[in-house]
Amino acid sequence: MIKQSGYNTITASELAELMKAKRPMPPQTVVLTFDDGWKTSIVAQKILEKYNMKGTFYIVSGLVNTEGYVTKQELLELSKKPNVEIGSHTHTHLLAWKQEELGGVDSKVFIDEMKMSKSFIEEIIKKPVTAFAWPYGFVNNDAQKAAPALGYTSLGEINNITTNNADISPFHMERLNIDGSCTTAQVKRMIETGVLDKCK
Repeated sequence: MIKQSGYNTITASELAELMKAKRPMPPQTVVLTFDDGWKTSIVAQKILEKYNMKGTFYIVSGLVNTEGYVTKQELLELSKKPNVEIGSHTHTHLLAWKQEELGGVDSKVFIDEMKMSKSFIEEIIKKPVTAFAWPYGFVNNDAQKAAPALGYTSLGEINNITTNNADISPFHMERLNIDGSCTTAQVKRMIETGVLDKCK
């Protein structure tokens, strides 16, 4: 549907460059992102490749080599694909805390998670990791401010409305959370409107 509708795909880092340079977005451009590093990321990459599309895969580094997630070798092979960008999604996805308790987590924990994940992934893929997505979409203000010094050039959030354009900072990159319960028609409508549709 995305291909047939005439959309062009770019990576999160390519979008960040456009936003940083205050350049207008090319028409019908979308960024496809895949969170966590599930083993199905390999399948997703092959589908993207089939349709000549790009994707950014945000990896929870501490889950690499665990059941259901990519192995180090699979992550390395994934990173070699020309249509793939590898990003960070923290080291543990902050699984030790429930989502509603993240506001009480010390900022140093977030910053350490961002550092650890970046370092871990870069050691495997031998490439810089500059894109980051917040787990659960929760944003820690101190970690957000520290991101440029850590080597990140974009931070992905989760929003109900996406309006990524030249007037927005790449450190506030907006994303819609779309899962397998969404129909093709709902995905199409969300891409066209930039408004989240509650899928069931």
